[in-house]
Amino acid sequence: MIRSLSVLKRIIACALLVLGLCCLCGCGGEVADSGCIVFLGDSLTDFGYWETCFPWQTVYNHGVAGDTVLDILDRVDDVKRRQPSKVFVMGGTNDLLQGESIETIMERWGLLLDALNGDYEVYVQSIPPFESYFGVTAEEIQRLNLSLRTLAEEYGVEFIDIYPLLADTDGYVREEYILSDGLHLSDAAYRVWEDAVRDLV
Repeated sequence: MIRSLSVLKRIIACALLVLGLCCLCGCGGEVADSGCIVFLGDSLTDFGYWETCFPWQTVYNHGVAGDTVLDILDRVDDVKRRQPSKVFVMGGTNDLLQGESIETIMERWGLLLDALNGDYEVYVQSIPPFESYFGVTAEEIQRLNLSLRTLAEEYGVEFIDIYPLLADTDGYVREEYILSDGLHLSDAAYRVWEDAVRDLV
């Protein structure tokens, strides 16, 4: 019985130690790093090499492949635990591909910007163009981006328009800026994106 109590005390002590370390690190597995830069989004963000693009800053890539705007919303607390100074967010491509309306996507974006409210700067980035065979028209992408610009203005945050930097004359993606899957961006496209945000990082 005495031995059992001793073991139990050790287990409790270890649990308290782990809990204390989690609180120290900001919980949720995300270490607080006040003043860092966070890139938040779906696979388009995820596949970028943001940490190496801006070596003079502490940068974290919070892009997750397949994420919709609601999925991104679910991860906002992880971003806040980083205690960032700036958050660059992009989302909506997967929502469009899943057939969601512009109105629905913008409702979700409103929730996302509400959740991102904090003591740091937020930058809303337009979604880039992609190939026409996904069933989403260039006009739909442009409408979404125009709505994002308007929403960013309403929330008093900066809007970064990546779309026209990568689009051809028909509003779809230029050949040199897309991979063979027709959706994800080439290294050349990421260099354009990097240049577009460089002065803001």
